[in-house]
This record gives sequence, structure tokens and C-alpha cells, in this order.
Amino acid sequence: MKISASLSTSPTADDALIARGKGFVIAFHCVPADVEPRIEQFWLDLRQLLQKQDQELLLISTAHVSEQLLPFISIPFHLPDILGNLNEVERVDPRLVSTLVNWYRIGNTEATEVWSRVDLFIAGLLESTQPAAVISWQSAHPLSRMVRQACQSRDIPWWCAERGWLRDTLMVDLCENNGLSETSRSLGMQRAYDRYQPHVTLPQSLLDRIPPITSASRYPKNDLVSRTNLRQRLGLPPGACVFAWLTHGEPHVNSISNPSVQANHGMNQNLLQAELMELANEFKMRGWWLVVREHPFNSIHKRCLDIQGLANVSLDDGDLDDLLEQADFFLFTLSTLQFELVLRGKPFGLLARSLLSGPGEAPFRGDFSSCADFLNTLTDGKLWFSRQQALLRKVCFLYEHQLLDIAPERGRQSAQDLATLLSKFNGSSITESVAGLKYFISLSPSHINTSCADTLPF
Repeated sequence: MKISASLSTSPTADDALIARGKGFVIAFHCVPADVEPRIEQFWLDLRQLLQKQDQELLLISTAHVSEQLLPFISIPFHLPDILGNLNEVERVDPRLVSTLVNWYRIGNTEATEVWSRVDLFIAGLLESTQPAAVISWQSAHPLSRMVRQACQSRDIPWWCAERGWLRDTLMVDLCENNGLSETSRSLGMQRAYDRYQPHVTLPQSLLDRIPPITSASRYPKNDLVSRTNLRQRLGLPPGACVFAWLTHGEPHVNSISNPSVQANHGMNQNLLQAELMELANEFKMRGWWLVVREHPFNSIHKRCLDIQGLANVSLDDGDLDDLLEQADFFLFTLSTLQFELVLRGKPFGLLARSLLSGPGEAPFRGDFSSCADFLNTLTDGKLWFSRQQALLRKVCFLYEHQLLDIAPERGRQSAQDLATLLSKFNGSSITESVAGLKYFISLSPSHINTSCADTLPF
């Protein structure tokens, strides 16, 4: 653990803040600035706004924090690297231990020890600071699930943040950062959606935020290949009808030991493999081709689809933009690329239940009695046009009602929106929270492995 940065910007402001503060807001930060620099800027904006309402932000970070004005405690990204004293632990949660086993591919004994150490760290942090609110990161991650459980048992308001479904956005959700989001579970959100119509210019405005596939600003790449050249590269006939299946999200959802998460997404590893086989059979009969593009997470977690022996199915690890531009149809599980393809007007179907699989929206395999019916619906141009309009409405609704826009011109206002929400909640005073945090830091060597070279200078 490493402690860094000051919790005050000036002595005068700090004195006033400590005298009448409403407590800490603890936020977990997991995205390096070189991946998405706007997240650190959002936290900085939020901190400044929280200070104006007598609150203070403290980051618990698994990533390097480059912004010097952000106070943070650094913890290992890889939870098994957290070391500590297990003598104080008397209980374990078998469900979360099972999630650790699946997530990190470790044995039950080691997972039990990891759970105990992390639970001890979280409990010590919350008990010592008594925060007004907590924001964890990525709801499927074991750390977030443990933080949520700890907050709920102490009646501490909790949300979970994650990079949003659309470019330059964040989601801060009361529930999950997936199909079990409050978007799906809130009656109020459902009523708002039933009455919602986007401004006619909003879909184009959102599309304009996405760099064109031909733009060099996306990332370094070669020139796009033609439709014919893509099929030549893949060893397919020149005029072949190509479906691209872009995987993502499977390791996260399938690692959660609670089976209801998989059931509500209509997805597990065995089901996806069975759907691959029925797609291969259908494509062989129709003379179509399926190109599977595995996400790196699937390779890391050893959850790749098995395509061996399947006709008309191939793997591709070439330029993704070539596939996005030149494939005819697309298949997704939980990849956020599906939201981008809505704006681009590309037809796609779902092999997992996402936020875009509602009635009249993207066709979901689980809603059809046969694979043939699913593919017929997906490839019917007239049906897709009506579904496209429904999907544009859904994406616009999510942007306006569920996401925080962190683009340069909108980030400060989004931070204000969140700060206004957090102003409703109170924890211990800043004075008490600071004293508790100092005490927690002083005890940290007995709880976790600390290489602390700095302390928070209050």
C-alpha cells in the first residue's frame, strides 16, 4: 500500500473544511491515465466540487495516479498480492471465495486467505473513516463485490463506476455495470424511458464523437483493406457473406459464482459453445462464414471458443477496423462495440442478453425457437430498419439519463451532477475521518503488505 498527496489545497480551506466537514467520499480508481486520462481529470473536478460542499475525495487506486492533487491509497491490482495478518479473521463468504477461485484460477485455500486479507483491509478502511459514500469500480470484479457487501452491511451509500457504454462516458450505477444495471431494474428509469424521445440531432451528435474507422486518431494502423481483400486475407470466397462474432465480457460474468448473473444474461461458457456449433451448422448450409474475434481477456482467462473441426468458422486477429468496416453482420455478447455499431447503422444480433436486447431492439438468440429464425430476423433489412430506430432511442436514453459525459467540454458539469447527488449523504466529520485514516495507516503493516514511503500530510 502506498499513501500519497494532500487532502487540502490550502491551509485556510483545510481549516474550514476540517471544522465543519461532512466526511469522505471514497472512490476506487483502476484505469491508468495512459489508457484514459479523462478519468483522472473527472476525479479532480469531483474533488474540487466536493470540497465546496464540505466533503473530501479519497481514491483507493490499483493504477498509477499521475495527478498530484488527487489523494490516494495504492493497493495491488492483483488481489492475491495483498498480504496481511489472518489471525483477526473469523468468517469467510463462500460465494465470494468461489468468485475468487474462478477469477484468479487459484485454489480454494488460497482464495479463502485472499478473501480474508482483502475483507480485513476493506473493513478497516470503512470503520476508520466512516465515509459518507463509496464508489467502487467494475461491478463484476471481486474487489467491487466485496466492497459492496461491506458497505451494505454498514448502510453506507454505495455505487459502482465503470467506463461507459459510449465513448468518453462513465457509468455510476446503484446496481451492476452490466445487464443488471439500474437501467434494467429501476421502475423510475423504466417510466422515464417509456416517455422518452431523443432530440432529432442527438444520434448524429453521438456518432460525431466516434473517430471514423479511417481516422488515424483511433490508433496506429495500416490503410483499410477492401471487402475483397478482407475475404482474401481470411481465405474466404470473394463474395462471401461474413458474420463477425466479437467476444467480450464472458470471463467477468462467468467468473461470478452466483448463477443468477449468468441466467439473467442468457450466457455461460457451455451455452456459448453450443451456440457456436449450431451457428456453424447453419452457416455451412447457407454458404455463409463466421469469423470469431476473441477479446484479449478471453485468452488471458482461458475462456476462448473452441472452433476446431467447425466448417465455415475461422479466427481472426488482424486489424479490427477492417472487420468492422467490411463484415456484413455482427454478433456480440457484452462488448460495448455494439453501442457504437447502433450509431453506425450496422446490423447485429446478440448471443447474450445486454441492455440492447429489449423488445423490438437487437435480436437475442435466446428469444428465438431456432437458430434459423434468429438469423432470418437478423438479416431481414426491413426488420432491421425498425429495430435500428428503437436501438437509437435506447442509446440516446442511456446517454442522457444513465451516463456521465467526460468529454473535455462536458466533464466538469458531469462532476457537478455527481457531487450534487453525493451532497445528500453524511459520514463522520472530516476531523474524525482524518484521525481514523491516520490510525488505519499506522496499523496497515499488520493488515497488508505496505511499501509506504509517504503519508498524507494533513
